[in-house]
Amino acid sequence: MDQQYYLWAWSVYWLAASGCLLVWYRITRPIGSRMIKIFFRASAWIVLCTPWPQSDAGQTLSPAFFTMLFDGLSYGPESMLRTAPVLIGLGALLVVLLLVDGFFYNAKSQRLPSGGSAEGTTST
Repeated sequence: MDQQYYLWAWSVYWLAASGCLLVWYRITRPIGSRMIKIFFRASAWIVLCTPWPQSDAGQTLSPAFFTMLFDGLSYGPESMLRTAPVLIGLGALLVVLLLVDGFFYNAKSQRLPSGGSAEGTTST
């Protein structure tokens, strides 16, 4: 594949992935829990936007989830293990970051008075 066609293909893919993510943001907007909403949105980013080499020797990249899916369909389930560690690692990093964010978000909300403003001024 020519380099220009490769870049065009990635450009079209990123445009389509951005459209899917915008729709996903609209779908997840009514979810009440902030952490669950962030988890679903970031998981979609991980699935759609993580590049990975198509083969061990190749230098062309494709989305990691689709590489894992097509390797599993073409070569069997054991070939899916080539791509699974990066997706599982990014998922674990997402969970850790959500826990840290939840800790700091809850600590910040407990420090602020419920009726006052963020500056701590009160009306008389």
